[in-house]
Amino acid sequence: MSFDHGDGRLVGTAYTGLHIGEPFSLLSVISVKFAPGGKSSYGKGFEQTPYAIITGSAEPKLTVELSDGTEGWDFCSWVGGIGAKPLSLSHVFTRLDIPSVNFLFTGASLTDGAGYDSDDSKGVVTTLEFMMKKVLRNGKSIYR
Repeated sequence: MSFDHGDGRLVGTAYTGLHIGEPFSLLSVISVKFAPGGKSSYGKGFEQTPYAIITGSAEPKLTVELSDGTEGWDFCSWVGGIGAKPLSLSHVFTRLDIPSVNFLFTGASLTDGAGYDSDDSKGVVTTLEFMMKKVLRNGKSIYR
């Protein structure tokens, strides 16, 4: 069973620039995919077997698919373009009989988006991709 977007939207709020503190609601969200991006590697020594597992830095990524390409282009312009001003993104999703889950992505930056696929059977779909510094799930960091 898939999740429903809590209120059917993803909300971005700018930290700096012309739109500081103003929210921008993405209303045509088809899907939101979040990858925490945790990294680990082996600590190697003089023996063949590793002596430790080392936790590295995470590289979280958020991908948002929109059914309305125009909305994606408007958002890209609002934020100042690819790699521009940092913002926070808020996403709430719910499923029947399960408490809502609230995600807050802070220090986010748009890394790709506002393109389109004119041959897509769903219409002019666009995808926005973000990287971020911090991720909170229900108010608590998902990282140590």
